[in-house]
Amino acid sequence: MARHTIILAQMLCISLLFSCASAERDNPFDDDGGGSCYGYDWKLGTSFIDSRDGKEYKTIEYEITAQKECKGKEHRWRRVWMAENLNYNASGSKCYYNEETYCTTYGKLYDFETAKTVCPSGWRLPSSNEWDEVGWAISEGNPSRAGRELRAASGWDAVCNNTGDIHGFSALPGGWYERTFNDAGTSGYWWTSTENAKNWCNSGHIYRYMNCSNAKYSNGLDAICLIGNRPEMLSVRCVQD
Repeated sequence: MARHTIILAQMLCISLLFSCASAERDNPFDDDGGGSCYGYDWKLGTSFIDSRDGKEYKTIEYEITAQKECKGKEHRWRRVWMAENLNYNASGSKCYYNEETYCTTYGKLYDFETAKTVCPSGWRLPSSNEWDEVGWAISEGNPSRAGRELRAASGWDAVCNNTGDIHGFSALPGGWYERTFNDAGTSGYWWTSTENAKNWCNSGHIYRYMNCSNAKYSNGLDAICLIGNRPEMLSVRCVQD
């Protein structure tokens, strides 16, 4: 992706700046950035069958509870994610190397226009804020380790020395496509619905990124702002409406 102008924000590696995320959905951490004010409860969800093709997906859900000491607030919310990359055959999608075996493990890669609408009915493409949220929830307020704990226990190259997936989110490194296929096994890239986010990416598009081949970023869940042309195809995770 060197041909793109990229602003790399270490939102979940070093310092998480939720104020930079999209305002398209309410951000539960706007007031204090999460952390000890919040309680986190994870559990494996039931499986979901996509009625369009009969494929079955594992799900994962979490509940976050804001304590009274969070500036006087007390509330809770629940989120359900697919625990696998989407693998629905649509126009605007490819298997890595055009080989079905890669789709079975990593799901398909999608162009952005397809990604915006490819999730099944009742599901949608998550915002960058919602990726921030899952990073806080998975790491119980310690986002510097979020990527490590989100990564699937298998499907990553041996160099990753993976010991993650403590809650079953099972993030997989499907790589990316732009004229050629890149990075499957070492890096995962996921589209978000967030465009033109105020403050730091107000003329670009945010996608999320995990990498285990670079020690500097190996434990994080990064947010990348693309200004200019987008990469042709990335992975998709869906979140329930």
